[in-house]
Amino acid sequence: MTGTELTRLKARHEIVRVAYALYGTPYLYAGPSLKYLRGPVYFGLDCSGFAVEVLASVGLLRAREDLSAAGLLGRFETSTVGIPAFGGLVFWMDGNVADHVCITVSEEVCIGALSGDPDVTSLEEAIRRDARVKVRPIDYRAGRRVYCDPLAKKEV
Repeated sequence: MTGTELTRLKARHEIVRVAYALYGTPYLYAGPSLKYLRGPVYFGLDCSGFAVEVLASVGLLRAREDLSAAGLLGRFETSTVGIPAFGGLVFWMDGNVADHVCITVSEEVCIGALSGDPDVTSLEEAIRRDARVKVRPIDYRAGRRVYCDPLAKKEV
């Protein structure tokens, strides 16, 4: 194994480690952000905010970079692959536009901010809907999927 391959492998493990460290974080539409919602500060993540924070942990993006699922796919579209990669991305498509994204843990499993939508703007609503960072089978959601491996050709 070359030094570059070892560096990529370590980055993949760090992506998955950080993703699991955020397990259970509440969903918040248009997160990541600090929100003042009738009292204490509340931190939450939507699907793309979760992916940005995780990828920023290995230097693939800037922390708090504001990208939608479609923006993330645009950023990494040159790294599409045929099967999910450990520490990669899975996008669900609405026509030709990515409308959801998760981190791939294996060929069958992903982790991401799930069960939310634009109405989830409070911690109470996230709890009511069980909207949070969760682990799911990749096929939990129907529709066409696109897989990307941001580390396939990237120096980290």
